[in-house]
Amino acid sequence: MTTRQSFFVIALAAGAAVFLISQLARWLSPTRRALDRARRGDIDRALADLRARVERKPSSPTVHGALGQLYLMDKRPEEAEAELRKALALGSRNASHHGALGWALVQLGRLDEALPVAEEANRRAHEDFEVYCLYCGLMAHQGRGNEVVQLFDFLKRSSIQLQKLNPRAYQKGLGAKFEFARSMMNGAGFA
Repeated sequence: MTTRQSFFVIALAAGAAVFLISQLARWLSPTRRALDRARRGDIDRALADLRARVERKPSSPTVHGALGQLYLMDKRPEEAEAELRKALALGSRNASHHGALGWALVQLGRLDEALPVAEEANRRAHEDFEVYCLYCGLMAHQGRGNEVVQLFDFLKRSSIQLQKLNPRAYQKGLGAKFEFARSMMNGAGFA
């Protein structure tokens, strides 16, 4: 076997190992399993699983954050806010917890309170469409749309791509998140 072939085999084996380890870690994570279960439509069972997990691990920011995300998926923003605030108070650095708290505050109509949360989520997130939509919409609401015009242009292009690549996910919620940003930018005269 030549050096080039050996390198290819080693790279392929390493890639397969990384994939298998990531899938195993995902399967072993109770919070990840609950979120996946909820996305498949079994939100009641996912909530029950995470509530039981909170009883066993009341000081886990990961569990409180995941429970808050589930409440948000179930359109229960008050409960989502409470759990997500617990997660952050317990030291969560997860950008998705900040983003979910921002969306919970938006659903509760507390847009001014949501902006600092969205700014933190935006600072922590890396290429997160939902966080970008939240941040862009709230900046426009605050009259700071000119600061996010380039981001909004990126969101428009990404929105079109998402509609084509994953229409189901777009219809399930990503489209509504983009619509929030678009309507706020339109209201501020930027779209």
